[in-house]
Amino acid sequence: MRALILAAGRGSRMGDRRDSQPKCLLEVGGRALIEHQLETLADCGVGPVALVVGYRAEEIKEVVGIRAEYFHNNRWRNTNSMYSFWLAREWFTSDVMILNSDLLFSPEVIERLVRAQGDAIAIDSSSGRGAEQMKVQVADGRLVCMSKTLAQEHVAGENLGILLLREATALRVAEQAAQILEHNENDWLGAAVSEVAKDRPIEAVDVAGLPWGEIDFQVDLHRVRKSIWPAIRANSRERRWPQRLRNAAATLAGVVGLSLLINALVAVRPQPDWDPIDLAGLPTIELSSKEARQNWAHLAPGASADLVLRGPLNLRVDSRVMLAPGGTQGRYAVEIILDGTPLKWEDHLSEASMAWRTVDGGVAKRERVTLDVPDGEHRLQLRLVSPDPRGCLLRAAVSTPSAVEDD
Repeated sequence: MRALILAAGRGSRMGDRRDSQPKCLLEVGGRALIEHQLETLADCGVGPVALVVGYRAEEIKEVVGIRAEYFHNNRWRNTNSMYSFWLAREWFTSDVMILNSDLLFSPEVIERLVRAQGDAIAIDSSSGRGAEQMKVQVADGRLVCMSKTLAQEHVAGENLGILLLREATALRVAEQAAQILEHNENDWLGAAVSEVAKDRPIEAVDVAGLPWGEIDFQVDLHRVRKSIWPAIRANSRERRWPQRLRNAAATLAGVVGLSLLINALVAVRPQPDWDPIDLAGLPTIELSSKEARQNWAHLAPGASADLVLRGPLNLRVDSRVMLAPGGTQGRYAVEIILDGTPLKWEDHLSEASMAWRTVDGGVAKRERVTLDVPDGEHRLQLRLVSPDPRGCLLRAAVSTPSAVEDD
C-alpha cells in the first residue's frame, strides 16, 4: 500500500509568525510533523511514500530527503488539495493512503484504516461542529458526503484528512477531480471524493477517542504540542514497552552491564519543545531560500560562542558549515566545553544544502546535537574546529526537563 501526503500549501491561517515555514515542518516533540507522519506510516507497513510539494518545496525536500518521491505543484498559490491530488495521479498504481501534511495522529488511526475491507475514510464522531472543520455525513456506516458547510443535522463527525483508496477508486477520484478542476481549480479534494462516494462505498471508520490533531491555527499548534503529542507518546510506550523489555532482556543475557537497559529506557524518553536563545557576541549571517530568510550566528574557526546557562535544561545546537563556491561537501567539528572541561566533540561531513544559501555562496545541510545541562549555573562554550576559514553557522535552543514532564 502506497501513501500520498499533500504538502503544497502555505498554511496562511497560521498568521505572519509562521508565514515563513510550511506547516509540515512545524516541530512537535522536537521533530517536524512530516517526520512523525513518515515514521508512523513506516511502522504501519505503508510505503513507498510520495509528497506533493509547492510552497518552499526545497526546504521540505531537505528534511525528507530520499524517504519520499515528489510531485511539484507549481500553482500552489491558486489551487487546493484537489489539484495536488490530481497532479499525483500517476502514483495510483496500487492502493493508496492519502494524508494532509498538517496532521499528528496515533498510529492506530492508520491501522484501523488498513483493516478496512475496501475504501475507507477516518472520521471522528465526537467532533465536527467548528466552522473550519470538514464535516461528514454518514449512512449505514458509509460516507455520503463531506463539506465544511454541511448542515448540523446531517453531521456524523469530522474528516481527519486521512483516506484509504483502493487503486480503482483512486483512479476514479482522479477522473472526477479532472472534471471539477475544469471549472474550479481551487476546490477541496473532498468534493471529488463525495461525488465518487455516490456509487462506490467508502467505509467511515470512527476513530473517536484516539489522539489526533490538525494544525490550522496557532491555538491548534499549542494544543497538539501540549495534549495530543503527550497522549500519542504515552500510547506508543504502552504498545511498545513489552517488546522493548524483551529486547533489553535478550541483550543483557549476552552482555554484562546495565547501560544497555538504560539506553532502552531512554529511547522512549519524552521529547521537549524548544525555545530559541540568542548567541550574543557573534555576528549574524542571513540565509535565504526561494521564499524565506533566516538569521544564523557566524562562528569562525578557533572562535567560541560563550553561554551562561542555568540548569537543569536541555540544549540543542544546530550547525551548518559554510561552503566554497560550487562546493558539495564540508567537514568540520564543533567542540562543546562545559565549565572548562571538554564535554563533546561532534564531527560532521555534510552535503550541500539544496534549499539554503548565503549571499556569497552555499552552506551544508543542518546538523544537530542535543545535550543535558545539569543543575546550577554553568558556562558553556561552542568552539569550531575547521580547516576552512569560512567557518560555520549556529543556532541554539533550550527546553527545561520540567516542561517535558508537564507537556
